[in-house]
Amino acid sequence: MIKIWVNKLEKILLGILVIGFIAGVVGCSGSGVKKAKIGEPFNLNVVSLTLLQQITPSITYHSEPELQRLLTSHIRKNLTLQGLFSTKPSANMLKIKVVYQRHFLDEQNPTLSGALAYPGYGFEIKVIEGSNKKNVLETISQQNLMFKGRFIMNIDIEAGRLDKKSDEIVFVDGIAKAIVRSIQALK
Repeated sequence: MIKIWVNKLEKILLGILVIGFIAGVVGCSGSGVKKAKIGEPFNLNVVSLTLLQQITPSITYHSEPELQRLLTSHIRKNLTLQGLFSTKPSANMLKIKVVYQRHFLDEQNPTLSGALAYPGYGFEIKVIEGSNKKNVLETISQQNLMFKGRFIMNIDIEAGRLDKKSDEIVFVDGIAKAIVRSIQALK
């Protein structure tokens, strides 16, 4: 009886070893996809932005093209500060898509104040090989994010004080920094 049990145990252990070996070989073989080299600067190819909002307040805020230009400028600035921006055609390229959901204080209230609340956002970053413009090296996707400011900004939002076009720039800068942090995290 013990001998039968030992034989079964040996077969089970042998099976586990074979499966482990096969999994190790398959896992280590790689997919042949090149990884982005983060130590090298990137060429900023395209930054596209889609603006979403449920209502239209009486206050005029940045249009979608204005937000896209601001975001591109802030991303470029932050990449430059981190030593990750290049204008060389051979550098790997970044293609960034952002969805920006503008929110307002008391959106559900029929007597809307028009003051800004924290925006929601999401982004996708594609790192494209510089020498082969069709080869995507990396993709980073972050969705359903919510911008959060410091304590004083919480007070300003609750009081309805963010009601000027210029108040939205802090959101754009924060989103640009989050995108650049995601690019840095590829290291």
